[in-house]
Amino acid sequence: LRRAALPDADPDSQRIPIGPPPRVARPLYGEWQTSPLEVPTAQGGRVPRNAYGHVDVLSPAHLPLGTMHLQLPRIAQVARTLGVDYAPAMVGFEWTSGRSVPRFDGIVVCAEHEALLREGHAQVMDQSLEDERRRTEQESIVQWRQLLRLLATDMQLRRQYCTLGPTATSSVDARPDSGSTADSSPREVPRPAAVATPGQPGKGKQAARGAAGTQPRHLRQNDELL
Repeated sequence: LRRAALPDADPDSQRIPIGPPPRVARPLYGEWQTSPLEVPTAQGGRVPRNAYGHVDVLSPAHLPLGTMHLQLPRIAQVARTLGVDYAPAMVGFEWTSGRSVPRFDGIVVCAEHEALLREGHAQVMDQSLEDERRRTEQESIVQWRQLLRLLATDMQLRRQYCTLGPTATSSVDARPDSGSTADSSPREVPRPAAVATPGQPGKGKQAARGAAGTQPRHLRQNDELL
């Protein structure tokens, strides 16, 4: 600031005010202390940069002449793929970990490359959506295969170990009906009588003893002597 450009100080303004100072909006600089912003011009398809390698885009007026600010996802990757010159756009500052760091959003390119970049960006996004669809389809197929394998294993275990399950019930119900009206309650099957075998005398004696359990004692002794 030039001291001669500043207004003369009022002697009353040097006094210390009592109480809080009034909240009055005061300009930091006067119009006679400012000049129109001069921005560089893009030439030969090259974007002018600052000393840090990017472009300060604090407002639309800060854009270099002949350039465009593109704020699209993955637009920097598209520009690198197509070989188009670009510069990161610094749009402001933000506080991170107790310090102010620059914040970037989009890129700055020459105006003649805008249509090419937008077309390439549309193709990249379409391809990205197609890849995402194929990846989702493959994951769904794998999950369905796992589900079918689990179901097949479950059915096999049920047929092998669950004897009272649906399989056993269906096999009982599938037996043909005899058509008789007889009582279906279980009946006692008579046991066959023991018969002595000529080639096995020991077993014959045991069978005779079992059959003669009700005979008199002297008759049983005679049988044993025989």
